[in-house]
Amino acid sequence: MLKKIIYFIILLLLLSVAYLSYFGISTNKFNSKIENKIKENYPKINVKLKNVKVLLDIFELSINLETNNVIIFADNEKIKLRKISTDYNIKSFFNNEFAISNLILVFEKNKVKNFIKLIRTNKDTPQLFVLDKIVKDGDVSLLWAKLFFDESGKLKKDDYEIRAKFNNLSLELLNKTEIKNLSASLQYTNNNIKLMEVVFNYLNLKFLSDNININKQKEKFLVKGDLASLENIIPQEILSIFLKNYNFENAILSSNSDFSFNVSKKIKISDLKINSKVNLKEVKFNYDNKYIKKYLPNFDKNFKFTNHVININYKDKIIIDGSGEFQIKDQIDKIKYNLNFKDEKINYDLSFDLNQIPMEIDLLNFSKKENIKAKLKVQGKSHNKKIKIKNISLSTDDSNFILDNFEFTKNYRIENFEKIKLDYFDNENKRNDLLIINIKKNKYLISKTNLNKSKIIAVPLLSENEKSLK
Repeated sequence: MLKKIIYFIILLLLLSVAYLSYFGISTNKFNSKIENKIKENYPKINVKLKNVKVLLDIFELSINLETNNVIIFADNEKIKLRKISTDYNIKSFFNNEFAISNLILVFEKNKVKNFIKLIRTNKDTPQLFVLDKIVKDGDVSLLWAKLFFDESGKLKKDDYEIRAKFNNLSLELLNKTEIKNLSASLQYTNNNIKLMEVVFNYLNLKFLSDNININKQKEKFLVKGDLASLENIIPQEILSIFLKNYNFENAILSSNSDFSFNVSKKIKISDLKINSKVNLKEVKFNYDNKYIKKYLPNFDKNFKFTNHVININYKDKIIIDGSGEFQIKDQIDKIKYNLNFKDEKINYDLSFDLNQIPMEIDLLNFSKKENIKAKLKVQGKSHNKKIKIKNISLSTDDSNFILDNFEFTKNYRIENFEKIKLDYFDNENKRNDLLIINIKKNKYLISKTNLNKSKIIAVPLLSENEKSLK
């Protein structure tokens, strides 16, 4: 009889263990202990638990706890959770120790600002304060989060895993402009934040990013990613940021960029690198310059640039390399360019196909008519309002102009030069062949084989202090 009782008890225990391991039970026995322990470690946070489902893991000597529809209160703001689950160490429970090593949470949709307040109740920082000010609205659905605790029940610093989805985020930047309708997926693990499928609107422009990574590296964060903008009219506010000293307007373009930079804990950016490809459909450049009118008779205070492909690289300087069409009135020609910007210095290499646009050089009695092919190349640099031209060359089928190492004043007067070589047919169809070489200051060597003397060219080329030809 005793043996049967023992067998029955053993069978009952085995069935109980099997039931607890497979089906589990629902109880609220653990609620107050868990709620009080959280309250003890985080006084500003209140957690309201409902019945907890208990599943036994006999091999690990642990109890799996799971509860649904949990509510967290932080500073009178409410955050809803769909589910919380954890493994509760049986030995720690009987020793009255904090027995939870980790928590897995699944959240309902909540306001982003409520999450920021929750995090700030645990540990407030200047960065979180700024973030709280920047974020104006938006929702976040934490699809999955895993938090890890030490033996005292404190949340381990930077040791957690998160997967989240942001929707309809609205951010107000320091310059009072807004980023609207921001949506993104987020993954966080081991001090690495990964943003995916990022979409947002800024000044009515739509931007997209496949990937943005943020890695913590000692006292700074390394940010790397890509960014694309769809074809649209660029607002003047954005144009003025990059081209504040130039009168560009009505720009229509799309772009694809890769970027990286470091951010300090004080939100200072360093080591910025950008590689961009811009597809410029069109832009208008207003430039009221009487000197251009002297050489391009159809010029009417503006150029129009169309169908440009532009590569932009930025590290410690800006390098722009591109090509496309430029238009004066109804006449369209092509241009290639390489521009190098550093501090206030500009180095440039320009190449123009002047096939449709007419050109005049009255000083030399020369004209290039419409539909006559010509090539204009300019290499030079600008600094401190001075213009230094390394080389200018203009060539047609029967005429060539070469100017080497010219220096211009801000009023476009020639201040100095090294060499002028002219071989061209003028408007009277007479050939002109002239070479002027600057031997030293105020001394020039002039060589000519043919020269139409109806025009005097040497003296007017120079500024007032350089009129002496010897």
